[in-house]
Amino acid sequence: MIPERGFPQIEFEQRLEKAQRLMSEKDLDVMFFCTEAEVRYFTGFLTQFWQSPTRPWFLCLPRKGNPVAVIPEIGADCNGARIHSPDALSGFQDAPGTFERL
Repeated sequence: MIPERGFPQIEFEQRLEKAQRLMSEKDLDVMFFCTEAEVRYFTGFLTQFWQSPTRPWFLCLPRKGNPVAVIPEIGADCNGARIHSPDALSGFQDAPGTFERL
């Protein structure tokens, strides 16, 4: 049986711990991921939204603490039940006219 999130919680913790240990060894503060495979590896998150090339999905992995997912607001509702750290989720509006130019 495949766990709801793609892999068990202990697997998430081991992946996170290994990455953060390597980050410390290489003196990296954060790693930034933007492909489906990378985001899925660290979160277990699976969605069909990856089929849309116009909506970016990112994951920031800090040297300490849980990863932070930055995803389009439209994907936030389907994400909470299947990501290992749903509290570390940040959605953004991606409809026309919702961003101000700096």
